[in-house]
Amino acid sequence: MFCSKARFVTVFLILTLLAPLTSNIAAAQSVSFSTRGPFPVGSSPAAGAAGNFNGGGKLDVVTRNDADKAVITSPSPGSTLPGPTVTFTWSQETGATSYQLWLGHTAGTYDITYVGTTGLTATMTNLPTDGSAIYATLYGYAGGQWSVQDTAVYTAGTIVNAQITSPPKFTMLPSDTVTFTWSAEAGATSYQLWIGSAPGQYDLGVGGTSNTTIIMGNLPTDGSPIYVTLYGYAGGWWSVQDTATYNALTRVNAQITSPPKFSTLESDLVTFTWSAEAGATSYQLWIGSTPDQYDLGVGGTSDTTVTMGNLPTDGSMLYVTLWGYNGTTWAVQDTAQYTAYGGPAPSRPSKQTKPALTLRLKR
Repeated sequence: MFCSKARFVTVFLILTLLAPLTSNIAAAQSVSFSTRGPFPVGSSPAAGAAGNFNGGGKLDVVTRNDADKAVITSPSPGSTLPGPTVTFTWSQETGATSYQLWLGHTAGTYDITYVGTTGLTATMTNLPTDGSAIYATLYGYAGGQWSVQDTAVYTAGTIVNAQITSPPKFTMLPSDTVTFTWSAEAGATSYQLWIGSAPGQYDLGVGGTSNTTIIMGNLPTDGSPIYVTLYGYAGGWWSVQDTATYNALTRVNAQITSPPKFSTLESDLVTFTWSAEAGATSYQLWIGSTPDQYDLGVGGTSDTTVTMGNLPTDGSMLYVTLWGYNGTTWAVQDTAQYTAYGGPAPSRPSKQTKPALTLRLKR
């Protein structure tokens, strides 16, 4: 005989009316079960008893179920949560129309978070990741009242955040193009690097990658503060992993010093010189018939001087552009404008010496 959802008082009445259990147990000792297998006891048994309740000479088992309560099924009670975002599931309470799941730092509280739902699942976010204890309390609403259905205790996941390793924090960036690297976040599949002129912003650039390194370009070179925020995606959730503050590179551009700007060149062969760009390893000098062009010549060097030949000698305008390479990018350093050599000036005619005037007196 199997009795589920029966009141314990019913079981007690049966036990009272039947013969003493001592004789039933004695009889049961001589009885063997012919079939072994699972026996239904309801979804939430609260008590049970065994005996020869129906007088059949065989051992009978009865169970009591006050009601079929909901039971938390996932994550497994007592387990460690996988991260800051966790989906909880539970079985159905008989007659329930709503549920609430509370999560707290102590039993029966919801100081971490709580959620209400009509379903049998709920996703909780922003959970601790510090290895602390998390207490779950599941409420069900049935028959016009709320009641505790189940409780569970978990251990918060311990997540190792990613850390920016290069460039070193609080340093001056080496260029307007910088490679950033960081350590891995536990379980992360993607990262985003934000660069802004204020903390938590990305007005200067944003990059996404599944690796632990990224190259960011077109950064300021005015010495201003630069704020970096590293995000990681793990467990279905984006979270800040690390932040860093830098100073933008203060770039000192190279300046053309010779020949003097806006002057007239003295030949079709000219030596140009300039001051050094900070961090530059190479230079190019372009000469064109219009600005930013090199149709009249281009020269490359690692020094701060270069000699350019075969320049026009027609008195036309020449436009010079000086480029510098700082190890990662080329950038215009300076420009200048000249008048081409116009050839030797015509020689002036020499002064003729007038013959001396000789006066003769007539006698």
